[in-house]
Amino acid sequence: MLAFGLSLVLKLLHLPYHTIVLLVVIGVWAATAIWGIIRAPETPGPWYGASLASWSLALLAIMKLWAFSTTLLLTAFVVSGIASYYVLRIRPMPRSGLLVLGVYAGVILLFQARPVSERYYATALMLSLERDSDPWTWDKYSYFLKHEERIEEALQANDRAMRAAQAGGAEHVMSELGAHRAIIRLHDWPAYTPLPHGP
Repeated sequence: MLAFGLSLVLKLLHLPYHTIVLLVVIGVWAATAIWGIIRAPETPGPWYGASLASWSLALLAIMKLWAFSTTLLLTAFVVSGIASYYVLRIRPMPRSGLLVLGVYAGVILLFQARPVSERYYATALMLSLERDSDPWTWDKYSYFLKHEERIEEALQANDRAMRAAQAGGAEHVMSELGAHRAIIRLHDWPAYTPLPHGP
């Protein structure tokens, strides 16, 4: 859990390879839990670990806006249900673990219920070390705002993208940003196409 939390900081700071680090941490966490389940399938501890790992993977999917995040949430519910059964039935571990699991799951579900633009800003921009020189993330944020009909905020995000492009030496995306600004005003941006990373 601590390793996942530290890896999550990398994501919030928008540091390189944060997704790979998070996947590795969750993978090791899940593999350890699965090995414990294979060795002792009726022991609550491994199921509890698998539950936390599955909720963490669902959280990563929600943050990354992966299309299959709902499937991962359902998987987390199923694994948590099995863990709860063993904890309540056999009880070789304190029930406080279920409380921790419930709070963790509840926070993730509350986060998932927020508008996409708010989730994206919180995980990709709010604490990012590159927020002043990253036009790509600001541009995508403006797209989400536009689709929530928050037009003025989308235009402000577009302004931030233009300033970031100038600050980061990415002037080659200025024309695309200008085109995006025009379609924001026209309320016509049906699908997002990422800005080019090279001139």
